[in-house]
Amino acid sequence: MSTQNKKEILYLSRFKNGDPRAFNYFFDSYWEELYAVAYRHLQDEAISKDIVQEVFIQIWEKRHLLKEDYESLKPYFLKSIKNKILNHYATEKVRENHMEKMLYRMDKFTFLNDHTTAQYQGLENIVDLAVSRLPKTM
Repeated sequence: MSTQNKKEILYLSRFKNGDPRAFNYFFDSYWEELYAVAYRHLQDEAISKDIVQEVFIQIWEKRHLLKEDYESLKPYFLKSIKNKILNHYATEKVRENHMEKMLYRMDKFTFLNDHTTAQYQGLENIVDLAVSRLPKTM
C-alpha cells in the first residue's frame, strides 16, 4: 500500500469522527478535480463551484454513513459530483418545461379581451412571484 493510501485511510478515520483537519485534507486533495469535472459538464463557473461545495457539505454531514473499509473517498466524491450534475440537469429541464408551458398560456391568452388579459397577467405575476420565492432545490 502506498504512502498516499495509508495517509488517506488515516484521514478517512478522522473525517468519519468529525475532525475538521481531515475535512481540509480531503477538500485540498479533491476540490480542484471535482470542480474540473463539474465545469467540463456545466460550462458555468459559479454553478460548478456551488455543486462542488454542496458535495463537500453533503459528505461532511453524512460522514457517519461512510463504511469502515473505504480506502479512499475519491470514488465517493466522483459519484456524488456526477449525481449533483444530473440533478442540476433535471432541475433545469423542469424549469424549461415550466417556461414553455407559461409561454404557451401567454400566447393562448393574447386573443382575449382587455379585462380578461389584465386578470391573466395579474395571475401570472402572482405565480411568478411565488415561484421566485421557492428554494433553488424546488
